[in-house]
Amino acid sequence: MRRFGRVVAVLALTALVAINVRAQSAADFAQTAAYAAAQQNADGDFAASPGQPSTLGATNTGLRVLDYVGGSLLDEPGCIRFVNSCKVPGSGFAQRPGGKPDVVTTAVGLMAAAELKIAGKAMIDDAVAYFGANARAFEEVRMSIAGLEAVGARSPDFARWAEQLESLRTPDGSFGQHSGKAGRRPDGAWSKDDGPSDLSSSYRVMRALYMLKEKPDVERLTGYIARCRHADGSYSSTPEGPGNLGATYFATIILRWLRLLDGKPPVLETAAFAPLFDNMDLAGWEGNTALWSARDRMLVGKSPGLDHNEFLATRQPYRDFILSLRFHLVDGNGNSGVQFRSVRVPGTEMSG
Repeated sequence: MRRFGRVVAVLALTALVAINVRAQSAADFAQTAAYAAAQQNADGDFAASPGQPSTLGATNTGLRVLDYVGGSLLDEPGCIRFVNSCKVPGSGFAQRPGGKPDVVTTAVGLMAAAELKIAGKAMIDDAVAYFGANARAFEEVRMSIAGLEAVGARSPDFARWAEQLESLRTPDGSFGQHSGKAGRRPDGAWSKDDGPSDLSSSYRVMRALYMLKEKPDVERLTGYIARCRHADGSYSSTPEGPGNLGATYFATIILRWLRLLDGKPPVLETAAFAPLFDNMDLAGWEGNTALWSARDRMLVGKSPGLDHNEFLATRQPYRDFILSLRFHLVDGNGNSGVQFRSVRVPGTEMSG
């Protein structure tokens, strides 16, 4: 019999049903996912560009790009450690470990925590209190709301913020100060003031259109975005610029919004996958609940050491399938695995 480590016993999945439906841009998605994953540093974080210091903002950008194109981190535990290290105890988030927190960075930290599924109650409560005490300017209020939205939280300051934002509304229905020269260009994108089109300006306008459920001229806008794409899967803010992580974020989220506005799945590659796990509990699974649990949207196996095999298995059998999952060993320790095409045998074993 094998003796299992303290981290995980054996996870046996009977299968995952999926129809392999891929959009025309599947290869583009995969290429952009590979580009974004390659930007992760050896210690798990991201920098705005190679050679620059790692920041929480760049790390959140990398996480979201990977989410929007169906990619995966090369080192998720390292990324979790970095994001947690940017959290100031009893306060908000800083751009780097040991730094000073601010409102915008705290909102970004919540977004990164949401992507990594590590936003616990204490973290959220700290952020709500920090926002309430410090969010005053328009951008601070806007980002506070976005950060709380990412983790599904509410703030007692929402009503006050709503009044503050409404006071900024101008007679033409817009908010804040602007020159009146900005607008959509013939190439289908938007610009700041009277300058050339760029993805940053287009992102801001598209966010408003998406929230209003208004579709732009999709063909021209996607054409502009395509001209900003580079051979390595990255994007630049303008067709003439170099590819970078920030512009790749703007491109991928705009394309995501356009898909959603058109009634299409948000991530094309995994659109037909059916989840085996509902992120909440062990419904649909059978195994020793003293060893297996559902925690932080993960199936978790943990034991002090066993002299026999233990399996957590789906109750529902499946036929043809593609199985997609992420698997982690804490600190790289443990003896575990994934098994499929299997059936229970008397005792604690499975055959397959």
